[in-house]
Amino acid sequence: MFTWIQTTFKKHLPVFIVLLLLLLIIPFVFTIGAMPGLGFAERKTRKLEIFGKPFTTEAQRNAFFEGASLSVFLTTGRPALDGNQLQFYAFRRAAALQYADKLGIPEPTEENLAEFIKTLPAFQGPDGNYSPEAYTRFRDNIAANPQADVSLINRVLRDDWRVAQVERILGGPGFVTDDEIRQVLIRNHTRWTVERATLDLSGITDPTEPTEEEIQQWFETNKIRYRLPERVRVDYALFRASEYAVKVQLTDDEISAYFEQNKSRYRQPAPEVAEGETPPPPVEPTLEEVRDRVVADLTRIRARTLAAEAAADFAYDLFDRGLKPGTIEFDNELAARGIRLQAAPPVAAGGVVPALGWTPQITSAIAKLDEDRPVSDPLQAGDNIYVAIFRERIPAADATLAEVRDRVIADLKAHRNRQAITARGKEIREKLLAALAEGKTFAEAAQAEGLEVKRWENFTFSELPQDIDYGVLSRLEELAPGEISPMSVQGTTGVFVHVVAREEPPIDPASEEYIATRENLMRQGSALTAQGVLAELVQRELVAAGLAEETPVE
Repeated sequence: MFTWIQTTFKKHLPVFIVLLLLLLIIPFVFTIGAMPGLGFAERKTRKLEIFGKPFTTEAQRNAFFEGASLSVFLTTGRPALDGNQLQFYAFRRAAALQYADKLGIPEPTEENLAEFIKTLPAFQGPDGNYSPEAYTRFRDNIAANPQADVSLINRVLRDDWRVAQVERILGGPGFVTDDEIRQVLIRNHTRWTVERATLDLSGITDPTEPTEEEIQQWFETNKIRYRLPERVRVDYALFRASEYAVKVQLTDDEISAYFEQNKSRYRQPAPEVAEGETPPPPVEPTLEEVRDRVVADLTRIRARTLAAEAAADFAYDLFDRGLKPGTIEFDNELAARGIRLQAAPPVAAGGVVPALGWTPQITSAIAKLDEDRPVSDPLQAGDNIYVAIFRERIPAADATLAEVRDRVIADLKAHRNRQAITARGKEIREKLLAALAEGKTFAEAAQAEGLEVKRWENFTFSELPQDIDYGVLSRLEELAPGEISPMSVQGTTGVFVHVVAREEPPIDPASEEYIATRENLMRQGSALTAQGVLAELVQRELVAAGLAEETPVE
């Protein structure tokens, strides 16, 4: 069996690896250098190893995550994880492989590997079993491009088999109680009939205007909410792209090339047609028809590039010559370049400055400036390029009411509106309960209050209706038949849930499903235990490598 699989992999997997590299690894290359909390940039000169694997250079880190990226697809059947999830997966996998070496777990035999491959979600069908058809579809999709070495897939498969053995050893047999098994089966097979009533909340507000006394009281009670964070005061040099447009000279070849690369941008929208009529095919624009727009767009792009180059030249010159704000040499340099600094409002990391178009990314960069590094890199906001110059750091402090008055009033009004919505929800629920006590149906009572009603009958959690409201499902297990839930808020809609009927299934401890559920829960418990042990190993390794801070024990 394995010989056939291995041969097939060798014939058809190269393009698969290329696709995975494109989908998983390449995006990660652009983010790995800036992973939060790991600080690689500050440690480029120190030799690092993580679980015995080299981790110093960018190339080594990319190689470290390469196998993990491929493993994600094979062992989960999902095409990708986000950066943080992939980081943890890769570190945990490396910890398991090092543990496998310590335990002396050998390489899998060909029979072991053949059986392991058949369990991989990447090659399973809709029923969760190994599917030759699924593999055939996969093979056919990738067969046209034999460009990569198959050694990576073979190495990942063998490593993942060893990881699975480690996880079984660390997790043990797993432990589950009869009550836990019963709860799972009851949850899966209880039959429900429920009704949902919805209320439009958009028009429910508190119309009264807060008094000065109420505003002051709210501010004093919630003063910590309005505490001003540490901020940085900067001046900035502005390089407008529009001022560099006169320097842009475009050739006909450049204009034509830009148009061809961006032709879809200049298509006219298709005309509207009557219902049932076939819309006409899109008409490709010609350069002659849209030349003015093309020239304007390309000129703006080139002008923005020139502005960025001028800003970079200015910032680099200040840094290279060590010119400090407030010195005669610094002022002379500004005068020689014809640059006039402008004052920006105080900037907090992650804040925004709408008037300048400064985003959280820009303000976070500016907030890192200080006396030792007073000049920022060029910062782009739209077609404008800024270079920020540090002036002073403003410590965090309590705000005065005058400084945050608009926020205080907005928060107070929002609080009152929420109170009005809550009060209306309680009022309606009391009326619904009273109507049920009088013998009316839930639908009759809800419609009398202007609510819209939806009903789902005789369903289970294992066989959910396609149009079920998942907000309804989250409330069911806390309600007995005949009860009405308090109103929950989903966006601008209030939701009441009424349980009409709830029929729990009989539980047979000797049934195949009971036994299968117990085994599945034991596997899950074992896996959680193993993941906890590996997570602890990862934390210790990253702390030892200086890539994470030790978590204090409380």
